[in-house]
Amino acid sequence: MLRPEFASGYDGHDGPAVQLGGYAAWLPAPWARLEGALGYDRERAEAEWLRNRTRWGRLGASVLLPRGFAAGASLELRRTRWEGDWWPHTPDGAPRRDLTRAWRLTGGNRGWTLFGFSPRLALVREFRETNAQLHDYRKTRLELLFHREF
Repeated sequence: MLRPEFASGYDGHDGPAVQLGGYAAWLPAPWARLEGALGYDRERAEAEWLRNRTRWGRLGASVLLPRGFAAGASLELRRTRWEGDWWPHTPDGAPRRDLTRAWRLTGGNRGWTLFGFSPRLALVREFRETNAQLHDYRKTRLELLFHREF
């Protein structure tokens, strides 16, 4: 894996990471699916200011439409707490706190394939609010995904 390094050759990212998550789905009808997920991530980097804990949750729904089309939507919420001194980015060097919200709309047609994969488009809108200066953002992106049914 490639990763950027500072001129000193030490970037402080080394350290253990934990990712735990659970996922559940319910099919209320043969053409509809409801799903939810919860998770916890933790990074214990060597550099204290890079250590963080994230709790997240996601709810979504998808439906099969006539003529092979499918559509879906989901909402995700992430709360990240950072350790260490974040001065000058936070007032008084307080630890950084982030709240990230994202919604996603997807659509595609299972009948269209490229080497056995069906293309899908996803429109994603993401917002992050934080107490660290210059780390807030709002972004919109369009993703092209390739999905294969097994």
